[in-house]
Amino acid sequence: MTAAFTAMAIAQDQAPTPLNLDKLIQVVDKLLGLLRLENDFLAKNDLKAVADLVPQKNQLTADYTKLQQLATDNPSAFTQAEDEKKSIFRTLMTELKKIVEMNERALKIAITAGERVVAHVRNAIQQKRTSVGGYTNEGDYSSKAPTTAPSAALYNKSI
Repeated sequence: MTAAFTAMAIAQDQAPTPLNLDKLIQVVDKLLGLLRLENDFLAKNDLKAVADLVPQKNQLTADYTKLQQLATDNPSAFTQAEDEKKSIFRTLMTELKKIVEMNERALKIAITAGERVVAHVRNAIQQKRTSVGGYTNEGDYSSKAPTTAPSAALYNKSI
């Protein structure tokens, strides 16, 4: 138990890990490229390609979060950085904010479209079930002859 407290005390006494601003710029740039690609795939409704990007997106997001936390804990990397690097970083962050907003809208559109398709299919199945019979509220089975011709559940891929 004493060893654990000693290790904690040593860890607290150590200076925070310095931020490598070049690494942060590199990660933000890669994340921007990936989000642009994802937005292109979403615009083309290529959800398989979007799904294939998820592991890389998760890794870049985790790297960015880790580096951003280092920047928060030890902001000296920014204060001591060259003006050119500061400018590059600010530009990338402005662009990242715009791309993230576009990505968020595109993902919401894709999710809404998917939910509409599922709702349409669910409703078509429910209508089919009720037209041929089913269980009543009392638990009895009631069979009805279809009153209309069966219809296929169609959906518009551009939804």
